[in-house]
Amino acid sequence: MKLKISVEGKIYEVEVEVEDTPQAATHAAPARQVSGSKSVASSAPAAPAAATSNVADDKALKSPLMGVVQAIECKAGDEVSPDQPLVVLEAMKMLTTITAPTSAKVKALHVALGDSVKQGQLLVEFE
Repeated sequence: MKLKISVEGKIYEVEVEVEDTPQAATHAAPARQVSGSKSVASSAPAAPAAATSNVADDKALKSPLMGVVQAIECKAGDEVSPDQPLVVLEAMKMLTTITAPTSAKVKALHVALGDSVKQGQLLVEFE
């Protein structure tokens, strides 16, 4: 199916494929401008790269989501037990408590109160 779409006064002709069953889009057809100007290419924004560190996964507690550090419940040198609260993050006005995965000793904290963190960012390093 062909459609004409106007964006900021410019008319574009696009082709749309209609599927029988609803599914998530896997690709988009390129748009072309009818009025004779340059073609407009659009692409989805790239996903942000996950924060990386040189700490082994079994020695690291990484953030499961983007958020702001609201509380830190441990310090370097603390012995922690499984499910003990370590860091509290706020995301979309909801608080999420990040807990210790296993018994361990905290080697270092990699965040401070008020820090914005990305998903996958190192929060706590264990010995």
